[in-house]
Amino acid sequence: MIDQFANDSNEYKLWLSEVKTKIRTAQVKIALAANGGLIQTYWELGQMINEKQLKHKWGDKLIDQVAKDLKEEFPDNTGFSTSNLKYCKRFYSFYQTEIGQQPVDQFEDIPLVRIPWGHNILIFTKSKNITEARFYIQQTLENNWSRDVLALQIKTNLYDRSGKAISNFTHTLPDPMSDLAQQTLKDPYVFDFVSLTKPFKEKDIENQLVHQITKFFKKVQNTSGKSERIGAGFTSQSEAGCELR
Repeated sequence: MIDQFANDSNEYKLWLSEVKTKIRTAQVKIALAANGGLIQTYWELGQMINEKQLKHKWGDKLIDQVAKDLKEEFPDNTGFSTSNLKYCKRFYSFYQTEIGQQPVDQFEDIPLVRIPWGHNILIFTKSKNITEARFYIQQTLENNWSRDVLALQIKTNLYDRSGKAISNFTHTLPDPMSDLAQQTLKDPYVFDFVSLTKPFKEKDIENQLVHQITKFFKKVQNTSGKSERIGAGFTSQSEAGCELR
């Protein structure tokens, strides 16, 4: 058997390369699906906190109490800390007019769910408006930026230096070997979100992520043409708001 592989070594290497690429691509798809669920949950938490604060005028005391109670319920999850819940509220407040009030059925098609939470925090806390934020989301997806590269580009005002041009978003996967893909795969917020305990085992990661996205992929199979329409609709503030409502 080994001699046979040796005789056909070039063909086998090419085939093995295809297998590896297939696996890496599937890993990225799974990670993106889990990340999308995380971002949607943070959006909805921010919405719930914002609405409750407006109704009862509890202020930040509400966030402190919720963080304490969630810590008791989910002791290993760092995503429900006071500081992160405040980010969730800022996240919701920043994009509220852009995304609208009904994200549940369409949220996975919004470009911002395709980048990790740490990237999102940088963008919505450093951008002056949604147009600038959308520019950095696009650049991150097109160039597969790591969080450090994104932070540098924001610090050096790439948006102002580049003429602020924004084209249609493409619904393509990041390169599996890129910094963006690797950070999405290893994002601790995602691991916490699917209730993994440290140290992370590859089999545990696989089982948890597959469990989270089974329903997602079933939906994708039934709506194969939807992603291209919505992904391309994020070209202007007015068009995006209409497309996602």
